[in-house]
Amino acid sequence: TSSGILTPGSDAARPPPRRPAPPQEYTLLIREAELLKESRSSVQQRVGRSVDLLGGLSDEQRRWQQGVVRLADERRSLVGDALLAAAFLVYAGAFDEKQRARLTYAWCEQLQRVGLPHTPQLGLVEFLSSPAERLEWQRDGLPAERLHLENATLLAPRPGRRYPLLIDPTGQAVGFVLRRWTSLNITSASFLAESLQKSVENALRFGLPLLLTDAEQADPVLNAVLNQQTRRAGGRVLIQLGDVEVDCSPSFTLFLATREPAFQFAPDLCPSCRDQTRANPTGPVGATPTPRPAPRPPLSLRRVVPFRQVLPRLLRQLCGDPKRSRGAVP
Repeated sequence: TSSGILTPGSDAARPPPRRPAPPQEYTLLIREAELLKESRSSVQQRVGRSVDLLGGLSDEQRRWQQGVVRLADERRSLVGDALLAAAFLVYAGAFDEKQRARLTYAWCEQLQRVGLPHTPQLGLVEFLSSPAERLEWQRDGLPAERLHLENATLLAPRPGRRYPLLIDPTGQAVGFVLRRWTSLNITSASFLAESLQKSVENALRFGLPLLLTDAEQADPVLNAVLNQQTRRAGGRVLIQLGDVEVDCSPSFTLFLATREPAFQFAPDLCPSCRDQTRANPTGPVGATPTPRPAPRPPLSLRRVVPFRQVLPRLLRQLCGDPKRSRGAVP
């Protein structure tokens, strides 16, 4: 207009037309949009996994809370349970299954009489061994009966333990010991063998497990070994074996075995070999039942058992990993 005033409907008031984006700039914008979509999808997946993890941790929290309550009860009865377990290890090995049950019941009554807390119906095998150890026993051919599990618990190596005497008419316990300690290069010898002293000397010197059969024919030359009469000379631990002194390794382990059900050691050797384990204590004295080979587990079970043996170790590692983990949830 002549006055120079722009009206809304005039062409001069309209914005200039938008210039189309160059092809390169358009491509960059499309690529940026795709990256944002991928980042959004990744974030949504991480959020979903985080929600699932929190849900799983809430279940673990409830399980841990129950575990805390259970551990508090076990701590309260720990002294009484340990006393029962110690009495079982020291005195129960020489008795049969029924007599062991009577002894345990009498010990529990005595603990109640003096007011010492303990776990009712305490499973001594479960208290003295781990699930992984029991699975290894089964792998080595140990039957799953309670008596055999108790005997395997008594045979487990412990500091200061006396040498066990296996009263084994069937030979089943001897076979289990040889399989159980085969990884430690266990050797077997007889009291009737001419190379007895050489076998004992090698086992003492190199710290190998040794199984001596025909214990009813025990040679007096081994009295010092059976009574663990050692002496120190400088940094060496020596023991008398016949007319020579032999270095005694701290890892040396000795097992004695006999097929005589009524066998008893001489009085001077009873204190060192009183830890008897009767492989067939429920049968009559003098009975020698025909040994039955342990059934071979199916192939599927033989595949599962090794995994069960490593499962406790994997769980311990898994529980320790969150404390050492860093960064965001993948």
